[in-house]
Amino acid sequence: MGAYTLARPFSGPLLDRVGQRAVSVRLDLVAAAALAGVPALHAADLLSLPLLLVLVALVGLATGPSETAKVWLSPSVATDTGTPWNASPP
Repeated sequence: MGAYTLARPFSGPLLDRVGQRAVSVRLDLVAAAALAGVPALHAADLLSLPLLLVLVALVGLATGPSETAKVWLSPSVATDTGTPWNASPP
């Protein structure tokens, strides 16, 4: 949780340079690979507590900026689909 919290505020420059969509997709792939590594390493009897903590930190570092990118993508996705995103509910 600490890595997630630390990564979110510093993700702005990354989002500006690379783009929200690219950051979201790429970091989701990084997080998925780290998560897939847990059962794979456990099945191979290679998963230790320090390695598990590194994988959890990697997921947090990838998920924070990825979720920030998704928040910033919401208005453009709503506009592209024709959904009113700033209207209040009836």
